[in-house]
Amino acid sequence: MRAGRGGYAYVFCSVYRFQRSTHQLSCTLFFLSLHPTDRREIMTGEQANLIPADARRHKEGRGKGTLADYVPWILMHEISSKGRKHLLPGYKTGREHHLLSDGEAACLSVLEWHPAVIDIREQYPLLPLESTVELADRLGIHHPLDPKNGAQPFVLTIDFVVTLSDDVAVPFKVISFKKSAQLENRATLIRQELERRYLTDYGLEDREVDWSIVTEHELPQILIKNITHLSPRTFGLISQAQMTRIRAALEQHWHPALALTNLGKRVDCDLALEPGSALSVVRQLIYHGLWVCDLRNTIFRVNHPLTDLIVDQRKQMPTWSVRS
Repeated sequence: MRAGRGGYAYVFCSVYRFQRSTHQLSCTLFFLSLHPTDRREIMTGEQANLIPADARRHKEGRGKGTLADYVPWILMHEISSKGRKHLLPGYKTGREHHLLSDGEAACLSVLEWHPAVIDIREQYPLLPLESTVELADRLGIHHPLDPKNGAQPFVLTIDFVVTLSDDVAVPFKVISFKKSAQLENRATLIRQELERRYLTDYGLEDREVDWSIVTEHELPQILIKNITHLSPRTFGLISQAQMTRIRAALEQHWHPALALTNLGKRVDCDLALEPGSALSVVRQLIYHGLWVCDLRNTIFRVNHPLTDLIVDQRKQMPTWSVRS
């Protein structure tokens, strides 16, 4: 949301339309001006009329904080899901992430890898509950109800709220992961519209928000496979001093026809390191973009010559992870 002349607030809004014949999601942008008196303030304090599970979550302070202090509104074990659920360590946030599907886990991998991302909050609540209930009433649609009693509305959540670095124009990126088939379901579309309108009316922390729906078709599979293999989750973090020392030796022994495995062995031997130490540094250098590979189009293999792996300094970033 942007402040304009005369105290008006200007919002870029998105309308998503799913074409069943092509399974493509199209986006139309329009410009909306709101007078300040039309913009409701998010209420704070106790939440009224919450179902027992949501009342407990609110009392525990879930959905608040950042980085390691953030606790998701929904924890992995609290929800039944047809797909697989994941509890994954986050090296950027310093906490475990609760993911409710393989798609969410794939999104997390890309977000953790992206250098513009500084914080990731999953299962973020749209509070107060009254705001989404009022929105549903205003739009003439039914607010989702607790499946246990079918009578009370429950707190809706956003899959990911992503905080971006200061050099990115929009400070927050909101990502909703849905399988393309789910976008043919009326209940799913209602939830997405409530999510979109909530963000349009209220924003997040009084800041502008960029919102995207991501399906399995937008997930770059080769990139995800590569960064999952290279992620600090698989080899741990290495100290800066050790990395500097080993990197200098790697560059000293560099030869374009040499395979990464052989380069790593030479450095391990030269520095009297544990076998595989130098290769772990190579993985970290590539993961953090210090050695740049074409990770979107080429499967990373350590037995390939260096000329097949290392390219120029252009970073291969999926556009949905930073901007629509």
